[in-house]
Amino acid sequence: MNRVEIQRESAAIALRGAEESLQGANRALALLLDIAPEQAEGLAIRGSLADRTPPPPPSAELASIALRARPDLAAYRLGVSRANADVRLAKAERFQDVYVLYQPYTFQDNSPFNSKSATSWALGVTVPLPVFNRNQGNIERAKVNVSQTQLELVARERLVVAEVRQAERDYALTREAVER
Repeated sequence: MNRVEIQRESAAIALRGAEESLQGANRALALLLDIAPEQAEGLAIRGSLADRTPPPPPSAELASIALRARPDLAAYRLGVSRANADVRLAKAERFQDVYVLYQPYTFQDNSPFNSKSATSWALGVTVPLPVFNRNQGNIERAKVNVSQTQLELVARERLVVAEVRQAERDYALTREAVER
């Protein structure tokens, strides 16, 4: 009699734990669905547990989709493009700007010297030559940033492929459990 009473109490405790898990899952679902917490209590599961959907595409195709569509990879690709643009900018900054000067009218007053005053115009060009500073340090730093960003992109792509494979295994295990 004691053994049956213990089993009954264990079942009641397990039932209470399952009910609390259901309420917690309902609250989490309500957050995801943007439903008020009071409405979370009324959520009920309807339908069948049988999975009637076709299986997902092969792993290689899923990985290809993930590599094309993941926003974090798109951000890393943009980072590589920006790093390449920084290299081009650093190379362009090796040479400073060339300035053209034009002075359309100059009046030189020579009256204190009892000479004729003169008018003139001037044209000049300023071309700084990069003899000592050719921006080599910034160019090399920009190249290092490109290679570092490319390595980070490759690592992120490997991580995405690993996540796809793990998700595929998780799906297979879950589908098998549902079928059982």
